[in-house]
Amino acid sequence: RDLHSFPTRRSSDLVRNFYTPSSQGVFTPTFIDYNWKSPYMIQYNASVQQQLPWNMMLGVAYVGNHGVHLPMVRDGNPIPPTSFGPCGDPASVCVDGKVPFWDSSAPNYTNLNSHFGSDINIATAATSRYNALQVVLQKRTSHGLEFEAAYTRSRVTDETQGQSNVQDCITSGGLLGVYPLNTSVDRGPACFDILNNWEINVLYHFPNPVKGNGFLSKVANGWFMSSIVSIQSGQPFSPLIATNRS
Repeated sequence: RDLHSFPTRRSSDLVRNFYTPSSQGVFTPTFIDYNWKSPYMIQYNASVQQQLPWNMMLGVAYVGNHGVHLPMVRDGNPIPPTSFGPCGDPASVCVDGKVPFWDSSAPNYTNLNSHFGSDINIATAATSRYNALQVVLQKRTSHGLEFEAAYTRSRVTDETQGQSNVQDCITSGGLLGVYPLNTSVDRGPACFDILNNWEINVLYHFPNPVKGNGFLSKVANGWFMSSIVSIQSGQPFSPLIATNRS
């Protein structure tokens, strides 16, 4: 059979009949979105530094970036809401001034293309934002001591992560998002978001107790002690349940 020929109605019917999302052991179509765009990143920062006594320096910086047209995995043939309700309940997802509802028993509960079930669409429809306050206190070497303490208060937000299952996250649940027709609903802390990060490193050169170039001086002199301390917040997580709470 010529693979470049347009499939007949019979062959498309066979595919449609075989693809049953509720059954085990069947395939799920996966495709790249036709309107693929080139992802890019916008970066910006501003910083100030101040020299302090005792060979010390204090630096404060704002660092940010904005990811545009990032790849994301979504349902390419979603089921639109069967009805809408008013906003107001904090537990509800309010989209464009109304809350979408899905009733599986409703006659309009069907995929956009009713001839197929859900499929996987990889599209450049996601964005990301990173904003951080960075503070650095540094002491240059004097009296054998030098250290640097750096603190970062940051926030990373996006709409799901990765273009393949569990590529960047620790769970695959909710990977396609909760509302493919409006990706802004899934905007929130990234799964690799670290709110607080504190890094401290210290290096101390012990005084040389023995003068000269003899064997004893080579053994007793030239000793250093160093330490690195890392303190950071935990990563966000999303609790998943298998039932409909509503």
